[in-house]
Amino acid sequence: MSGSLFGLSLEVSGVLYALVLAVLYTAAGYWSVNFASKKEFSMFVGIILGTMVLRLGVAVVLFWVLMAMVGVHQLAFSLTFMVSYFILLMAEIVYINKRYTVLVAEHRQSLARRRV
Repeated sequence: MSGSLFGLSLEVSGVLYALVLAVLYTAAGYWSVNFASKKEFSMFVGIILGTMVLRLGVAVVLFWVLMAMVGVHQLAFSLTFMVSYFILLMAEIVYINKRYTVLVAEHRQSLARRRV
């Protein structure tokens, strides 16, 4: 099975497949952070770590499917996914840190209100 997308070369198709996979992975990460922020403070880290494991498992399966069954250009796909994954992962870590900082501040305020 050819991995060509819209009649593009295998290399360009591999790059596009990798970018789409990395963006979907990160979008799911942002969704999970927003979902976890609406839950109890004590559950935030557990939800984030649980969804990270789930997302990574799905990404590995999709990576294998695209490499083995669809037949994308392996070097273009692998390198593009690796680079885009790490860049988007850094952005996700910054986002998680900001959301966590806000949640900690809100949690401390609610504890202070209870004491008064």
